Amino acid sequence: MRNKIGRGNLLITLMSFLFISVLEWWAFSQHGTWGLYNWNYDYRYLLNIIIGLGFLMPAIVLVLWLLRNRLNSKWFRAGKVFLMVVSIAVFVASLAVTFFVVVPAYSLVDSTEPVLTVEPHSGSFGIPNAYIYFRTKTATVVSVQWGSNTGIHTFSDSAPTKEHFVRLSDLRPGTQYFYQVGNTDRKTFTTPLLSSTNTGTLVTFAVGSDFHYGGADEDSKERTQGLKTISNDSNINMFFMNGDIVDLGMTNKYWTRFFNDVNANMTTPIVPVLGNHDTLIGGLYHFEHYFYPKQVSIEDGNPLYHRIDVGNVHFLVLEVLWGTEEFTPSQKQWLESELKSIPQQDWVIVISHCFYYSSGDVETGREWSDHVDTTKQISPLFEKYHVDLVISGHNHHMELLSKDGVTYALDGVMGGGLPAPRTIISRYSKWLYADSRGFLEVVVKPNQAELIFKKDDGQVIQHFVISQNQQ
Repeated sequence: MRNKIGRGNLLITLMSFLFISVLEWWAFSQHGTWGLYNWNYDYRYLLNIIIGLGFLMPAIVLVLWLLRNRLNSKWFRAGKVFLMVVSIAVFVASLAVTFFVVVPAYSLVDSTEPVLTVEPHSGSFGIPNAYIYFRTKTATVVSVQWGSNTGIHTFSDSAPTKEHFVRLSDLRPGTQYFYQVGNTDRKTFTTPLLSSTNTGTLVTFAVGSDFHYGGADEDSKERTQGLKTISNDSNINMFFMNGDIVDLGMTNKYWTRFFNDVNANMTTPIVPVLGNHDTLIGGLYHFEHYFYPKQVSIEDGNPLYHRIDVGNVHFLVLEVLWGTEEFTPSQKQWLESELKSIPQQDWVIVISHCFYYSSGDVETGREWSDHVDTTKQISPLFEKYHVDLVISGHNHHMELLSKDGVTYALDGVMGGGLPAPRTIISRYSKWLYADSRGFLEVVVKPNQAELIFKKDDGQVIQHFVISQNQQ
C-alpha cells in the first residue's frame, strides 16, 4: 500500500487518546462537574472543546485511512504531520493538566489552624458534640483544654502526630464553654438553651454563604466583619457556612485563608455545608479531609448530607450544589426516611447551598430563579412532610418566599460579589434584598421562629416571624 500512517504515529495517537480520555473521565466523575456543565454555558463550551480534542485524533486517523488510496503522497504526508502535531499537543496538554490540576486536587495543606466544628452526633443532653481538628506540618504533641465553670477537661496527643482531633462531648444546654489549644487565647461559645417554656428560645443559629475565599470579586473586610459579628453574639449557638466557602476547591492557598480567618475571628461552632465552588476540580477531597476526618461520628448520613439534632429542632443538611445533579436516589431515600421519622410537632429546618424557589436573573446562559429541577424533585418532599424552613444560598441575595406552607429563605452573600439586578421576581417572593453583604440569624422558639436578616456589622435589614408548618 502506497500511503501508510505508520506504527509510530498510531502509537503516539493511541497514547494521547487514552490519556485525554482518562482525564475527561476523571473530570466528569468529580462532584460538581455535571452541574458546572449544565449551568454554566461558558464552561460547557470549554469542556466541549476538550472533549472534541479527544475525538479529533481518531477522526484524523479514520479520514487518512479511508482516503489512503485517493490522496497523493504529498497530501497524505501533510495529514500525517497534522496528526502528529495534534497528538503531541494533546499529550503535552494532558501531562500539564495532570501535574497542575489533578495532582494538586489530591494535595492537602501541610498545616491548618484549629477550627471548632459541630459534630452530627448528639451527646447525652440533646446537644450536638463539637470537635477541634487541625493539621501541623511536623509531628508534634498538642495539648487542648476545654470545659465550663463546672469542670475542665485536658487532652494531649498520645504520641507526636500531624493530625490532631479533640471531641467536646456531652455538652449541657444553656452553658458557656471555653476551649484553648496549646498556649493560644482561650475562646468561648454558648450551647443552645433547649427551653421547655412556651415562649423560651430553643436554639439560635446563623447562616451565611458564598464566602468565596480567593475569588476575584471577594470582599475580605466585610467577610471578616461578618465572622466577628456572629462570634461576638453569645446568643448564637451555631454558624452554618452554607457553601462556596472557597472560590476553587482544589486551591490550597484559598483553604489556608479560610482557616486563618475563621480561627482568628470566629469562636462559634461552625457547620460546613458543601457548595458548588468547593467541589470544583477535585475540591471534594479537600472538603472531606479538612472537615470530616475519620474520627468524626455521624449519626445519620455522611459528610455530604446528614442530620443534626438540637433537642426537638432537627437540621437536615443536604448535598444540593448546582441543582439535582448530586441529589442521588440514595440521598432522596435518606431524606424521605428522615422526614418520616421526625414527629410533626418538632421543628424541621433544611439547609443546602443551592436554592429552590428564588428570584434571580439570567447568568451563564441559564435562568437562575425558581429552580426547574430542585422545585420539581425535592420541594414536593418538603411540602409532603410539612418542612418548616428551607435555607439556601447560591444566588447572592437575601429573600423570603413561601409556597404551600413551606418558608424558603436565601441567606445572602457573605464575602463573594454582590449580585446583578434581580430581573426575574418569583411569584412566591415576599421580600427581596440585594444591596449589601450579610447573613441570616434564626431564633427558634417552640411554635414560631424569628428570621433576622443582617448586614455584616450586625445592622438589621429586615425581621420576620414565621409559625411552624403543622398542616
